[in-house]
Amino acid sequence: AAELRVLARIRLAVTARLVAAAASRDPALAELSSRNFRLTLRVPWLPRAVVACLEGRVSAWAGGEAPALRLPADLTLLFPSARDCCRVLDGAPGRVLPIPGGLGAGRALRFFRAAAAAAPRILKSPDTPPAVRAELLLEAAVSALIETAAEDSYVRPRLEHAPDGTVVVDAGENVRRALRKEGTRLQLVPMPGTATGPGAGPKDGVGAEAAVRSGADRPGEGRGNPARTDAVRIDAILAFRDPAAAVAVLSGKKPAVTALGACEASIRGLVPLVQGLFAVLDRASRYLAVQAEKEARHGR
Repeated sequence: AAELRVLARIRLAVTARLVAAAASRDPALAELSSRNFRLTLRVPWLPRAVVACLEGRVSAWAGGEAPALRLPADLTLLFPSARDCCRVLDGAPGRVLPIPGGLGAGRALRFFRAAAAAAPRILKSPDTPPAVRAELLLEAAVSALIETAAEDSYVRPRLEHAPDGTVVVDAGENVRRALRKEGTRLQLVPMPGTATGPGAGPKDGVGAEAAVRSGADRPGEGRGNPARTDAVRIDAILAFRDPAAAVAVLSGKKPAVTALGACEASIRGLVPLVQGLFAVLDRASRYLAVQAEKEARHGR
């Protein structure tokens, strides 16, 4: 049951962030997101995930995060159990209860159905550029990292031993995400040099590597409001040679250690911090590879 809870948290977060990321990559989704809506994905006793469209822009929140403007959901998709959540979001039969809450319920449901089908289609299409595939896979990977760190007791000792700090994962071609580790908690933070939230590109084209700090810097520096562009400190960078190299690792086809040995990836800054995240990513990958039915059958 405990592992099903972790898997359900991962499924909620990854699904919400992938459908939001796919919105700008599919013309049909752009049409479906032309009017505002707010959708909530919920499992009892787990943090909900939110997908919201405001003025044509689709955003997602998960793991207890929430939009600054807390409005009622137009539609809530309620999964009665973690097992149902895992099965339905994995494409298998399961229970889900649509609960309308506003005038945009129909819009939210149409968008979600289309986006949930579009995201895997974009990832699998041979016509998808490596940078787009890397962007979606990185979105899924950081979501899985955050939820695994929050819910899985197995990884907490490994995170406790890793130093705190901010890690930038650079997949090439301006595909970047920044993660902040404090204790056993991971959270997305804005990329340094931006004020638009996680995943935005560096300001004025300055590369993330220009801002990396030495491990000898003061450990408490830069822990202010993460929304300020001058308050985010980079302690380490995991940089891939190009998006294709990032895709190989993020899709699970190649271990990160192998990519590092082949010079397809590099670590700069606090190496133990990135190594701590590797332990969580390995654990998250195991969850993503396990079918919800198998988890439930063994009572895990």
